[in-house]
Amino acid sequence: MGTIASFVGYNTHINNLQVSTLEVPVNTTHLQGFWAFETQLAAPYDSYNQVFTGQVPADATTVVNPFPNAPIPAGSCVVAGSLDLPLSITGEEQEDVELTLSFSINGSFEWVDHNGNGEWDIDVSNGSESEPVVDMGLRGLKANQVFHQFRSEFIGKASPVHLFWGAFDLAVTRFSGSPEMGEFFLKYEDVQQADNPEKMLHDFLQTTYQATVNTSDWDSTNLLRSA
Repeated sequence: MGTIASFVGYNTHINNLQVSTLEVPVNTTHLQGFWAFETQLAAPYDSYNQVFTGQVPADATTVVNPFPNAPIPAGSCVVAGSLDLPLSITGEEQEDVELTLSFSINGSFEWVDHNGNGEWDIDVSNGSESEPVVDMGLRGLKANQVFHQFRSEFIGKASPVHLFWGAFDLAVTRFSGSPEMGEFFLKYEDVQQADNPEKMLHDFLQTTYQATVNTSDWDSTNLLRSA
């Protein structure tokens, strides 16, 4: 049992880090993907409780960046969301403006499971003998990659994968040449909790496309790449 902590940031200086009840000095700068784990062993082993820290490898996924060509530093990210009330910052504020953000960390902790028991095994006497962490961060949906795959399977006229009309909504369009309108809904929460979120999204795109083709009697036989 224990508590895991990580953060979203880029070259963030951390002084002291309190994970749950224990606090450890860090006093250095870390990239996103720096993590800490506080053990919460019950008596009579509670005296062994401590905080383990580490950094995921440079090529690990901490937060998926949906904008591959954007001037965003590696190891950082863009987080999009909405506010219940309008937020106005003029630059003339006399006090700090604080925002409380809530993120999902579903499935965001991954490690090398050497013995295949499905549990992260740590050595309280020698941290270097613990199973290594390979991914620590926010689990983002790789929507950009899925949209590019969906677009690449279509050889007709299609839009690039883009931000829709200045918003942070990713979009891609397959053109039929006729004004067909319709709506299909896939809940973000369902995708987030799926065993394979990328496959669920791709299947949704493909099945809704096929449904539109069928209902509009659109001959798309020669517009899809062969498998």
